[in-house]
Amino acid sequence: MDTISTRIIEDRLNLEEDPNLNIQDVLNSGLGYYDIIISDRSFQLLSEYKDRISAEYRDLMKRLNSIYVEDQSYLNTVQEEIIDFTNQYSGYLHQTQEWYISDKSLPSPEAINYFKTDAYHKRQLSNYRQSLRGMIQYGTRMLDKAVANYMSIRYLLNDRSELPKFLTEYGMTGFPIQGNYEGVFVYTDEQEIMERARINTKYELLFWENLDDRAAFYFSEILLTEITTDSLAVAGFTAYTVSIERNENGEPINIQWFYNSEPTRKYVNRKE
Repeated sequence: MDTISTRIIEDRLNLEEDPNLNIQDVLNSGLGYYDIIISDRSFQLLSEYKDRISAEYRDLMKRLNSIYVEDQSYLNTVQEEIIDFTNQYSGYLHQTQEWYISDKSLPSPEAINYFKTDAYHKRQLSNYRQSLRGMIQYGTRMLDKAVANYMSIRYLLNDRSELPKFLTEYGMTGFPIQGNYEGVFVYTDEQEIMERARINTKYELLFWENLDDRAAFYFSEILLTEITTDSLAVAGFTAYTVSIERNENGEPINIQWFYNSEPTRKYVNRKE
């Protein structure tokens, strides 16, 4: 839906040249959504005993709370926006477009032309796409945190059993961290604005932590997996990789980010 919306807004939708494009997806652009329901019964049961949980697990409780209270609240808000938006837009089409009910399943040229070219529809799609991307970002962040918390609980329980399939498919190995990634890494853009980050190790997991980049709200802490001591990947998103350059003592001096093997940002280690 995000891709179709973008193509329509930018006048790049070509039904004849894209055999994989479903016409019904075009006709549903700006009108469809997935209602994501979070299963939090176990968290609610755990919360009833929070006063009995020892201090060593409080950091983990904060991480669980971050998913099931903060992120879930944000996700629900975005979902309500999408539901309200699609209901209102569907009502508008029902009242103003005669073909909306009569030939939407067997679209007429008039219907197809509306969804491809109408200026009002494009404005609607722009708002719809913004909410959709917010839902995707919150959902993705919650998934990443859920995997990290699951692995953290395994570590605290000293569980060395074989990892479930969904975790290995996500990129987790269960192996101890081998490399040294100490330091504060700084990226400087063309306007001389600096962004600081570090690779933090917790519960035998690696996290890329943005220290002062407010634009990275959705992904202030990114779970990484260790391919080698000099090569990392973003868990669940292997298109994003990290290369570590080290000095003769094995200390990291530069970090280069890649997307689909193309270099993007480079960070320099400035120990603080």
